Amino acid sequence: PRRSVRYDLYTTHEPGVFEAMALVHSRIRRIVFGVVNQEDGGLGGTTMAIHSLPGTNHHYRAFRCAPENPLLSSILDNQY
Repeated sequence: PRRSVRYDLYTTHEPGVFEAMALVHSRIRRIVFGVVNQEDGGLGGTTMAIHSLPGTNHHYRAFRCAPENPLLSSILDNQY
């Protein structure tokens, strides 16, 4: 499909500002991430919440999965 309104994104780390805006343009439905991006987090972790800016034409929901979640822990442990 042309737009991703039915898609969810699951990622280990919070997207940066540029990636968060790209998700606005792709019209994703929601994102679930685990680790906060301390440098340039775009979902409200440290800088700004791009997904809920009032001037954008699309908003998506963002959820942070607890780092102590066993599934997320096993994924993070296996990164190289």
